[in-house]
Parts: sequence; C-alpha cells; structure tokens
Amino acid sequence: MDFRVIGPGRAGSSLREALVERGWTCLGVLGRDDDPAPTARGVDLVILAVPDDAIGAVARAIEPGPAVIVHLSGAETLEVLAPHERRASVHPWSRCPTPTSGPAACWAERPSPSPATRRPAPSSRR
Repeated sequence: MDFRVIGPGRAGSSLREALVERGWTCLGVLGRDDDPAPTARGVDLVILAVPDDAIGAVARAIEPGPAVIVHLSGAETLEVLAPHERRASVHPWSRCPTPTSGPAACWAERPSPSPATRRPAPSSRR
C-alpha cells in the first residue's frame, strides 16, 4: 500500500517508519511549506501528523479522492476531516520521543476484537 505523510515531526516520522517496516511504501513526507492539494493522488492513505488546530485547514486543502485521510489527534473527531468521505483517526499509545526511536516506542499493532467479544466503552455518566 502507498501512503504520504503531512508532518515530518515525531509522530509522523515514527508512524511512517512503522508502516515502511511492515511493507508499505511512503511516497513522500510533506512539511509546512509544501502544497497539500495533490497529496492524496496515487496513494491509499494520507496521514495528517499536524497540530490539532491545523488538521481542519490541512484536510480542506487536500483535493478529495479515494485515499483514506487519517489524523493523529486524540482530541478531534472525524468531522474535522471533511469533505473527505474516507476518514480515520489513529492515536499513539505513548509519546514518541524521537522520529528515529523506532515505531515500537509509540505505535503498536492490536487486533480488532471480534463482534462477539466487542463491548461498548464504559459510560462516564453516573
């Protein structure tokens, strides 16, 4: 699978490394001064590893297409990725100390629970 990353910092770099180690192909890492409009062309996935307050503006600047657009924020919903139809959110398990510390430092593979064992999240209301 092919992907691009917008945001060359700790989270974006470590997730890029984790995916490459698993056989994915990174077709580019974009920074603050790059044009994000064509980022989704020719890839399956675009990772937005940008500050939370920039996610919406960056997502809107990307031309819609078939790629999945994913952000790494634990605070934002998927609505911030509009107008893209295919959207997702991934959040690191812990802080990523450096871009080259290895993906195990903050990303981990975890199987999805089967429908038979899936439980709703506990309610915070009492």
